[in-house]
Amino acid sequence: MYQLLIVDDEHSIVDSLSLTIPWDKVGVINIFKAYSAYEALDILSENSIDIVITDIKMPGMSGIELIEKVRYRWKHIKCVLLSGFDDFAYAQQAIKFGTSDYLLKPVKDEELIATVKEIIRSLNEERDSISSNKSVMSIIKNNLPLLKRNLLAELLFGINISRNLLMEKLDLLEIPTKYENLFYILHIHIEEIFHNCTLKSNALIQFSIENIAEQILIDNFQFWGCIDNYDDIVFVIKHDKNESVNSRKLLNECKIAITESVQKYLGCRVSVFLSNQGIFPYNITDLYQEVVSKKIGNSTRKTEVNVETEETKVQSKKVYSLQALYQSPSLNQLLDSGLFDRVEEKLNSIFIELNQERYLSKEYLYEVFYSITSAYIYIAHKCGRHLSYIIEDDIQKITNSKNFTSEEIKKWAFVTLEKIKDILENEQKGVHFPIMQQVHAFIEENLDKDVSLQKIADHVFLHPVYLSKIYKIETGEGLSDFIYKSRMKQASKYLINSNRKINEIGISVGYQNTSYFIKVFKDFYGMTPHEYRNARYKNFS
Repeated sequence: MYQLLIVDDEHSIVDSLSLTIPWDKVGVINIFKAYSAYEALDILSENSIDIVITDIKMPGMSGIELIEKVRYRWKHIKCVLLSGFDDFAYAQQAIKFGTSDYLLKPVKDEELIATVKEIIRSLNEERDSISSNKSVMSIIKNNLPLLKRNLLAELLFGINISRNLLMEKLDLLEIPTKYENLFYILHIHIEEIFHNCTLKSNALIQFSIENIAEQILIDNFQFWGCIDNYDDIVFVIKHDKNESVNSRKLLNECKIAITESVQKYLGCRVSVFLSNQGIFPYNITDLYQEVVSKKIGNSTRKTEVNVETEETKVQSKKVYSLQALYQSPSLNQLLDSGLFDRVEEKLNSIFIELNQERYLSKEYLYEVFYSITSAYIYIAHKCGRHLSYIIEDDIQKITNSKNFTSEEIKKWAFVTLEKIKDILENEQKGVHFPIMQQVHAFIEENLDKDVSLQKIADHVFLHPVYLSKIYKIETGEGLSDFIYKSRMKQASKYLINSNRKINEIGISVGYQNTSYFIKVFKDFYGMTPHEYRNARYKNFS
């Protein structure tokens, strides 16, 4: 349970908020009242307060200044600012000090309750997180080398990880390679173990080779390694300081040093292969396949090291396949699921890869354009439309244009995606009408209970966030607004058609606190329940 402080120079507002709202039901155990910012600071110094609700304009010290002091001295406290319409410029200042919410006066009780509920949910998560994070971080720290290796192995073999999740993992595991860094892959394959090798197991030999390689690379490079499915050692490498330095030349020197050191100190012969340069993570699978192909091509030759010359580089030029375009989930799958943020993310990764030098051929432009077009046609037909109707143009005109470039295709792809989004959102309207009927029936049958979003969602077997979204699309209003209106309308019927007492009517429509019921009823109808009932009797007499 939490403690809350209400601060306002108007005594009536402080007293009303503290008495009429059922704070205990939202998780607040104690309410403290202050009629000035100075009094608030005294209370904060003597008590463990979790939430502060303060007016913005007060004599002496303003709410903004109070929040600034609170954030400086008690960083854990969540603050809510109450303000008139003309105080928005001041409220903008409060954002700097981490204000949890900004509410306009006169604030509706339901709005304030919803805000405090959300803050308490956040506080609960923070408390849970603090206790769980310590144990989680301890587990991660103890297993850091293994987690790093496993992540690299997943990327090498083409397992798709979303951009946000991968960035999070790279930071969490303290991996030096970041998004869109230039990198190489260094691949070490054990060719032969000589009789003078004193190490008894392959695992120990691999470990020793890794150590030798790391000691050679560490002066100039940052790296991240694993053992692949073929029991070969694989490093993702980027230059430690200066990208303009000839990294390939340095790495070729490292290849020779690794080969010689392993033979000298371990009694083993290895082949070391170096990939071309790529952009992380877009080319990692492609470059890994490149070094594996070199290993296979080298298997019939007994060479200790394979240092590339300009002649061999020219001979090894090949046609590369695009990776980002075909990685799972596909554009079709993302469009089908309505995950438009993920579609945009995938499109960006496709065009970043397409702009690399190896993909300058116009064939790649056609490959990307027609693949995206195919996905768009698929989703357009599912909506019962032709793509030409959506984009209001002939696809042939685009491919025949003189401006058929990567940038133009990207621009077209994003513009068309926006048009498809608009159509899909319009198509959704009306689809969920049966669900709306179930929702309304459930609310009407349970007005005397705590009709929460979670309970309604459970009743119709939907996620609360999704239910809230489709309800807004279908009806044009929020679910909480409908519940509020339903309660008020039902209360008015009881007032007119029955002799029930005001407190009984309040309970029957979900308000256990009579004072609070009277207040919300007056907010809705402009008069108290008693005044409303009397006015109706006069009209009928």
